[in-house]
Amino acid sequence: RVRSCGRARPERRGARGERAIRRAVRSGPQRGLGTRPLDGSFDAVNCAVSVQYLQYPERVFAEVARVLRPGGVCVVSFSNRMFPGKAVRAWRDREMDDRADLVSRYLDSTSVFDPPETIREVPGRDPFCAVVAQRRE
Repeated sequence: RVRSCGRARPERRGARGERAIRRAVRSGPQRGLGTRPLDGSFDAVNCAVSVQYLQYPERVFAEVARVLRPGGVCVVSFSNRMFPGKAVRAWRDREMDDRADLVSRYLDSTSVFDPPETIREVPGRDPFCAVVAQRRE
């Protein structure tokens, strides 16, 4: 089952746009995006290039911890790009390594994840980072 949320309409357009997302979201039993998922009902959670905009990250990661099954994986990825007017100050005031540490602290705040691994890549001149953590059994 795939569940997609938080994507702005312009981001869903194009070759893999809205139709592809609808197909993926319908790939398993759904009760609608507005319903609250059951505890431990997801194998993985991916937060792609959006963590820098979270107003209440501890609440969000507490919810991730709730819906992720024991042994499940959380991946939080980001680059050095952002909309400065939308990103929270805690993010804007940090460099890439410090941002990875901040994400690790968000995960640690839940007390249910193993120590996260940070993956850093610099393809060309566009740095990319992913913080990956597994929910303890």
